[in-house]
Amino acid sequence: MEIGKLKHRIKIYSVENMINDEGGYEEVPTTIATPFCEVSKTTIKEFRNEDLDTRRETIVFIIRYRQKADIHSGLFVEFKGKQYKIVAIETDFQDMERQQLKCEVVE
Repeated sequence: MEIGKLKHRIKIYSVENMINDEGGYEEVPTTIATPFCEVSKTTIKEFRNEDLDTRRETIVFIIRYRQKADIHSGLFVEFKGKQYKIVAIETDFQDMERQQLKCEVVE
């Protein structure tokens, strides 16, 4: 893994429902991690197989493997002012160096 490719900073967070002063529920984001990442490009084969809407709404982040923070598909990612929902996580189990987060835009 080339550390120099990890140029972007993302924020991984969970959304919890908390009771506010009025007795209603309020969604409160809790930051879990702020790793550096590489934004992956789609391959030509993937580009041809996916339709235009899917390409526009999905993005892949490659981060270093983390043992301290449990990253799962119920979390959200913030990148350049947009919110993304983690759809799938692929871990490099051989070297335990990186994780690939496949995300979709939250509207």
